[in-house]
Amino acid sequence: MHDSPNIAILLTATINVGATPDVAHVSSSERRADYARGLAPWLAVPGLHVVLCENSGADLEAFRDAPRAHGSELELIGFHGSDVAVLRGKGAGEAELIAHAFASSSALRDADLVVKVTGRLVVRNTEQFLRGIRAAEGVEVFADLRLRQRISVADSRVFAARPSFYFDRLLKRADRMDDPAGSYFEHVLAQAVHAVAADGEPWDLLPVYPEVVGRSGTTGDRYRSGLLIRLAHHVEFAIRRRIVR
Repeated sequence: MHDSPNIAILLTATINVGATPDVAHVSSSERRADYARGLAPWLAVPGLHVVLCENSGADLEAFRDAPRAHGSELELIGFHGSDVAVLRGKGAGEAELIAHAFASSSALRDADLVVKVTGRLVVRNTEQFLRGIRAAEGVEVFADLRLRQRISVADSRVFAARPSFYFDRLLKRADRMDDPAGSYFEHVLAQAVHAVAADGEPWDLLPVYPEVVGRSGTTGDRYRSGLLIRLAHHVEFAIRRRIVR
């Protein structure tokens, strides 16, 4: 990887959730507005390629004219593919989204690192987060493994990896994602990171805590984002990085 890695952003989206189980945040109009808000800070970064991939066949034209910084690019990908989410839950639907996005976008396949973000969420410290990713070298995957769950769970809202990780580690395990059976995307993501570590390849926690604002799709609750809450999260994150290292 060269000194200034080529980073692409993948925002996953489902505007019409249909009969997907265990989803409390179901309003299509509210979800569409969430995606517009989540898109904005990434498009404000000059020269960044952003891919929004949506799997319920919703009309994406309204996003095409989103304001953007000089040189930033927006690629919109839409398809009908949410049936797997109805059968096996959000995790399987997310894996299908990621697979379709990579199959459709040469920018994702050619990137040095792809940052996957749940598109409904706003990452407040976007530029700081990207600086942290760019400063690291030779890392296959950055993911936040949760110590409280004995690193059996990874935060799937925001993580970053080389395309090879998505192809060779994560998507090859997609058949394990089955929410009704209690095997979630977060479990399989952690397993994929463990496989990288077991093979002696470099991985790391996220270098910077992503300040996420928005609502949980599962519960519909808003993530707490006040100043004291953010400071507490940053401290906890720093401690977790020190322990893991």
